[in-house]
Amino acid sequence: MSKASRIAFQVCALPILLLIQSVYSYNLFSQKIEKGHLNLSGNSFKSDYYELNGEWEFYPDLLLQPKDFDTLSIKPEYISVPGLWHQQENQNIKSARYGTYRLNILLPEESIYSLNINRIQSSYKLWINDKFITQQGQVSDTKDSSEPFWSARNLTFVSQYGDNEIVIQVSNYHHKKSGIEQRIMVGSPTVISKHTWFSLGTDIFLIGVLLIMGVYHLGLFLSRKRDYSSLFYALTMFASAAFSGTVGEIIYTKVWLDFNWFLLVKLNYVSNYLRLLFFVLFIYSVFADKRLHKVILLFTAFAIAMVLFSAIAPTTVVTHTLIVFLMFTVLSVIFVLWLLIRAVIKKSEGVILSFIGTLLLTLTAVNDILNELKIISTVSLVTFGMFLFTLVQAYLLALRNAYFNNNLEQMQSRLVMLAEIKDGLLGTTSNKLENLMNVIGDVMKMTHGILLLRHGEKWQVAAEYSLGKAKAHNTPAFGMLDNIRYPKSILKEVIEKKSDFFLETRTNSNNAHTDYLIGYGVQNIYCLVTGPEGMPTSIIQFEDKNRDSNELEHKKKALQTIKPQISVFVENFDFYRQLRELNLNLEANVAKRTAEIYRQNEELEVAGAEIAKQNEFLEKAYQDFSLQNIEISDSVRYARKIQQSVLPQRSKIQAIFPDAFIFFKPEEQLSGDFYWVESVKHQNQTVHYLACADATGKGVTGALMSIVGNNMLMQTLFNDKLRHTDEILNSLTEKVGAILTQHERFEANDRIELALIAYYPETNTLEYSGSRIGLVIANRDNFSYIPPAKYALGDSFRKKVRQPYTRELIDLQPNDMLYIFTDGITNQLGGAHLRRFTKKRMFEMLKSIQNSELDLQMRKIGETVETWRGEMRQLDDMLVIGIRFNNK
Repeated sequence: MSKASRIAFQVCALPILLLIQSVYSYNLFSQKIEKGHLNLSGNSFKSDYYELNGEWEFYPDLLLQPKDFDTLSIKPEYISVPGLWHQQENQNIKSARYGTYRLNILLPEESIYSLNINRIQSSYKLWINDKFITQQGQVSDTKDSSEPFWSARNLTFVSQYGDNEIVIQVSNYHHKKSGIEQRIMVGSPTVISKHTWFSLGTDIFLIGVLLIMGVYHLGLFLSRKRDYSSLFYALTMFASAAFSGTVGEIIYTKVWLDFNWFLLVKLNYVSNYLRLLFFVLFIYSVFADKRLHKVILLFTAFAIAMVLFSAIAPTTVVTHTLIVFLMFTVLSVIFVLWLLIRAVIKKSEGVILSFIGTLLLTLTAVNDILNELKIISTVSLVTFGMFLFTLVQAYLLALRNAYFNNNLEQMQSRLVMLAEIKDGLLGTTSNKLENLMNVIGDVMKMTHGILLLRHGEKWQVAAEYSLGKAKAHNTPAFGMLDNIRYPKSILKEVIEKKSDFFLETRTNSNNAHTDYLIGYGVQNIYCLVTGPEGMPTSIIQFEDKNRDSNELEHKKKALQTIKPQISVFVENFDFYRQLRELNLNLEANVAKRTAEIYRQNEELEVAGAEIAKQNEFLEKAYQDFSLQNIEISDSVRYARKIQQSVLPQRSKIQAIFPDAFIFFKPEEQLSGDFYWVESVKHQNQTVHYLACADATGKGVTGALMSIVGNNMLMQTLFNDKLRHTDEILNSLTEKVGAILTQHERFEANDRIELALIAYYPETNTLEYSGSRIGLVIANRDNFSYIPPAKYALGDSFRKKVRQPYTRELIDLQPNDMLYIFTDGITNQLGGAHLRRFTKKRMFEMLKSIQNSELDLQMRKIGETVETWRGEMRQLDDMLVIGIRFNNK
């Protein structure tokens, strides 16, 4: 048993023992009445009181006064007190609506005594020794003139020598129960008064505790409205306090002497249902199981229905639903205990204390149910059980608050640490990895650390932190590194498992890394893996000599919190490095391209001028970029400008193809898709060229491939002076293949897919050659698709298999529409079932818009793609080119 459970048991055990002792004391001085007579002449009344339990005379359906017994010839029936006559087997008694009780009691001396009378159902008159003592409600032999009333009273009388006669008239028309329900006690006024004040004080104390706990938990809910357990607990306390006022000393009749009986009964039932409802909701909210949501809704609906029924229906009907409430209570208790047992099995926090408190409350509720059904004869304990439950919950609340406060302090400390790390990273003026290691190591007071980066399948040491200072490295990991120390065995394990690793030497029994830990006096090791899931790109490892296990947990949570920022920092560094390499390649390409442009003949002057402008722009962009130390987002924007400058301007496109549109939507700022247009003289006629291409390399590689592809098209057309589309593609595949096999930065899957057309306006004819990008020709009567070759540029060269491209010759008709598109739209996921858009849907969309104006066509394409994509992110660059040929 845990310490908390032992304390809770001790808190609850003492009141239970006192209660058992007090109950036992009641029975010790009980002397049974036999045949309506009780002899107490030999008993002492100085410090004791006696229960008048046993066989009282009873006259069913007769309202008799003391004088009537002088001439009465009817033999009495006998009935147990306390007891209810509607539960008797005797049919004459069971069917009665009113009757008279009579008892002869022999007292030790003529003196002043007191009777303590509690609830009698539901109105009564009382005489002692022929003297009228009191009346509660209106006793009558008819329902119309009868008035019910409840109260708990002490009645003082002067005994006489010999027998003392007690006569009680009782009538009941408004309640299921009939008769003397509670015990009647006799004793000296002082003893009875002490007992009454003790009972009254106990009730007031319990009600006060319930109200205080209710108000306290209601305040907790108002300050943290997401914690519905506090609200349900507060409502349970309020409902229990309301119910407690209707039992025991019946507090409401003490405060309001003429408290309405009908309201009192309804309040008794309503508060009973409500406290049971709120108690179950409280337990469910603490140990919630969403799978039981419908059960809770059904339970709540039934309880609310019974509350409304109890508040509206006549009391005669309401009191007959007691068996419904008892069954409802039993099912609720079983449900609550089942929830708690499941929580105990799951080892939920605080469940042992809640289980103990609930079990005590359940036992007292079972006692009251059995007592209500007259299976046993005890005192009401459920209010006392609620008090014990409240004590346990208060203790649990204190533990929870202490836990929350401890977590709050740790969270505040962690937030300060994270703020310092954030300020340190924001204050850095470069993307150097040493800055990252310095900021984290200094703020978190680490003693040593290392950063590994993955290059392909190999790992390299990129930075090292030691003694408050970091320095950069570029050394293969797991080699003979005499000047760099780090736990190789741990890092190999992290790389293999691809998951974070945290080690506390003081509590860890794994001795696999003992030599390193002991050799350098390391106590705690922290390893974080960053990058896509299952594909780590970097590992950052720190260690310290702190022996506090709480400090390990504190730093571990802090590192996990800033893990995304570490990942972004490392990715930015790698992207910045790639852009720097791209700049060097661009510089070499610019120099080469400039030399080539100067050697062009007069036929290439127009193209040369355009290329010169592009080179000037690239040189300026490169110079600006080299002079600035900007973050990675700015570098990407510059790269995008470089790429966009290579693409044909809108004015040039309109000059060559007046009726054309280009729908171009890159996935990111750098695009692998590109388009190209040019116009040259060939055999005394003008030829217009257009290319639609997809460089399948990702990110920077794709953007570089698009620039390379654009330049090779220019070179093939103007330098090599090739004119037919198949000749151009056959030349391009050799150039692309040579580049892809010569440069290590290009991967095996990097390639260019391209569709090329040559339009002869004088003859209104079209040449087409395609590498994995087809061509659509559409008019009012026909919609045809010309498939491309199924291999990309460079595939045949790289695979040493010559597969020459061919060309298609097309005679155009007036108003023919031509469409060329990459696979960005057809591969986009979306729709109701998250599927690809497919070529079939693409063809259907083009058929539906082919006769529309070009601006409308482009807008419809964009709307269709956005609707299909929905919340799904764009997966690839999108490029669609449409041309209408009006030459007649």
